[in-house]
Amino acid sequence: MKILNIKGIIILVAIFVVIQLASAFIISPILAPIIIENINKTAGTKISADKITVWPLTLSVSLKNLKVFDPDNEKVRIALVKDASLRISPLGLLSKRLVIARLGIYNAVINLKGESDGSFNVQKLTRPKEAKATAKKTGMLDRFKGKKDLFGRIYDGIKQKTSEKEKDKKVPQKVEREVQDLPHGRLVKFIKPSDRYIFEIKKLVIKKSKIDVETEKKERITIENAGVYIENLGLDPAAGARFSKLGAKGTIKKNGKLSGSFDLDYSQSFSQRKEAVSFILSAKDVDLTAVKFVYGDSVPVNFEKGTISINSRTNIVNGNLDSNNSIVLKDHTVLPKNKAQVVGFLPLPVICDAINKINPFKIKFKITGTVTNPEFKGFEQVLLELIKPYVANLQENLKQEGLKKVGDIFQGKTDSTTKKDSSEKDTTSNALQSITSLFGSKDKK
Repeated sequence: MKILNIKGIIILVAIFVVIQLASAFIISPILAPIIIENINKTAGTKISADKITVWPLTLSVSLKNLKVFDPDNEKVRIALVKDASLRISPLGLLSKRLVIARLGIYNAVINLKGESDGSFNVQKLTRPKEAKATAKKTGMLDRFKGKKDLFGRIYDGIKQKTSEKEKDKKVPQKVEREVQDLPHGRLVKFIKPSDRYIFEIKKLVIKKSKIDVETEKKERITIENAGVYIENLGLDPAAGARFSKLGAKGTIKKNGKLSGSFDLDYSQSFSQRKEAVSFILSAKDVDLTAVKFVYGDSVPVNFEKGTISINSRTNIVNGNLDSNNSIVLKDHTVLPKNKAQVVGFLPLPVICDAINKINPFKIKFKITGTVTNPEFKGFEQVLLELIKPYVANLQENLKQEGLKKVGDIFQGKTDSTTKKDSSEKDTTSNALQSITSLFGSKDKK
């Protein structure tokens, strides 16, 4: 029976501890500038840190007061991270890539500032070299041209991801085989999409942070208790950025006032025959005026006040939409942008007026069709059914008002115009009766 060499084990552990401590307090100050320089060179970023501690046995690094700057202006700080830790993947090093198995960020302050092209400054960290080279000349990224609000830009990005053009991207979205001839045989390599990115973060986690958002129109909100996670984030100077999953949640405040909360999850996957996107959004009591920059240009109405709660679950497979949505408006005032617009057979102002009388206003609907041609299945029918009692009540007022105006017009006319006056009144009454009959009710006689 063998006896454990306790003394030898203790000596071995002591050696490891000495190596760890020596690296942390002696070698780390020497390696820190080299690590920062290589990350900036590889990822095309501009970052710095007050303190970097390297733990060689676990291939991990801890950082204090990490600062991320605008790549186009080193004087402008995008983020301050008080505490961060990362662990490097040894397999990535073997494949001559910098792969971070996990990057944790805690107590960060992130400043998102809108650019003149409608994008945000943080996007500069992920755009390819070609876009960076032309950014100063053009001042915009092509994919954001013509987009104003955040929803429009996100939707445009989803359409781009699920379009046929995705197949022509420089970085393939499926596993490819590369064959290299050798003096005695051949070397076959199976390359995944992630293997083509020279810098990759398998899992990025941000916790207990604050995000200050300022749009190009100087609208400001703060997201407190912010949490973000991203999986398989790849960065490459030629190809730009890609990721497979993204999640974010937090509490919204504007001018120090609570303005709602949100939680979203986004994931995408690509294979030879299938391109799938999944999007789940949950928002509770979000102040519509505080987040107007998100939706303002994408909807046909203006919200003067009110809150919105949303539950949305969307799946997109090969461009085909399957989306189930539930919306609740509270204490709202909604006004039409275009008074001449008609939904179904009713003018938009009439619909808005009816919606304003329903508190809370709840509606559920489904979106099908394709990303480029969405179909709001049954939306109009559900909407009109909800406002039906309120439009029916409006009918009598509209009728009386219409008849009164006709009477005013013909007041003081000679007897020869009496028949014409009566005809005009009958026409108005018939028109209003027709609208009412569409809702299944009849005029009282």
